[in-house]
Amino acid sequence: RAPSGSTPIVDQHFLNPFEKWLRYGRFPWHFVVHVLLLLPVTLEATYFFERDIRHVSRTMRHFRYLFIGDKYDSVSHSAELHTPKELQIAVNRSIANYFSINEHSVVSFSLDDDEVVYITAFGRDGHTDIIPIARSRFMSEVDGGQVYLRERMPFLYNTRDLPGLRSLSLLHTFEELEGYQSGCLYRWRVQTTFDGAEAGVFKLQLGESAFDCQAKAWHWNHGYNFGVVSLCAISLCLLIRKVLRCSHTIRRLRGSPEAWGSLTCGDIASLFSPWWPVMLVMHVAQIRASLVCMQSEPEIGYRFSCIGLSCFLTWLNICQYFESFPGFYYAFHTLSQSARGVLRFVTSVVPLYLAFALLGVCLFWRSPVFATPTNSFCA
Repeated sequence: RAPSGSTPIVDQHFLNPFEKWLRYGRFPWHFVVHVLLLLPVTLEATYFFERDIRHVSRTMRHFRYLFIGDKYDSVSHSAELHTPKELQIAVNRSIANYFSINEHSVVSFSLDDDEVVYITAFGRDGHTDIIPIARSRFMSEVDGGQVYLRERMPFLYNTRDLPGLRSLSLLHTFEELEGYQSGCLYRWRVQTTFDGAEAGVFKLQLGESAFDCQAKAWHWNHGYNFGVVSLCAISLCLLIRKVLRCSHTIRRLRGSPEAWGSLTCGDIASLFSPWWPVMLVMHVAQIRASLVCMQSEPEIGYRFSCIGLSCFLTWLNICQYFESFPGFYYAFHTLSQSARGVLRFVTSVVPLYLAFALLGVCLFWRSPVFATPTNSFCA
């Protein structure tokens, strides 16, 4: 084994990490750091999926049942209301189930304001009106609050004024409790929207956001995230060292006009690995995910998206080490050989695809599948 300080320039840049270790004793620290990152990133994704995602997704389905009902369409993520009576019943249902949410749920909720809910009405002329609905009046009505709603929102019951309504919005905010009068598990923001922008129908849509209230104090997974950030910092330092080495080699080559003149752009580019930008993006995603996880009340969906991207890039980055073992690099070798042919094929199909998609819109526009160009493209 040769001393590590006597590594020739060619071997320094073109041997893989394991060959450098065997020949010159240069330990593959970058490989070790990347392998160590796999464990906390993957475990954290599994932990939050088991603890949050299943529970939150089931709770979201429960909210759709409460505030939308059986009309919910999982494809369009909305329900269509075609008559004024359907709109009136749907608005009444959303208000009633908000005030009585604990009577219709198997978990406990604490409403931020259990006395008043505010409805925002947007007119087609740009006018906006905020209408308070009092629990005491609404729940005391024997007819389910219809008389009180007619008093507070007369335009909803007047067929001459209703066409001037563009949309209605109700924002429900409450906390999901671990038990009766116990600590907060999740803080919910549920927005019910009655969108009447399209003539002839109101679309009832539900937007849900859940915030984790369980991480206000120091938690064990904060140590995981701190470890991930530390490993990312070490890996970035090693990456910077590699870039500086390449820059130093280029300066040495430029000092020799004869050697520099014989090099092509491809020769110079081969000094830099295409995996280095992947590593940089990966560490940015990992650090971002760790910082989001250490927030006091992170939003569940955004946090899991950050963790998912971090996990994806961490595992993708490991594929670069398969280059050292050609027998395990078939997937990337096949992609590199076939990418140009596949791209040419896709380009040749695009005109035919657009032709049929646009023809479908023009001929079958009555069908929901071809009602819009977007629907036709996705059909």
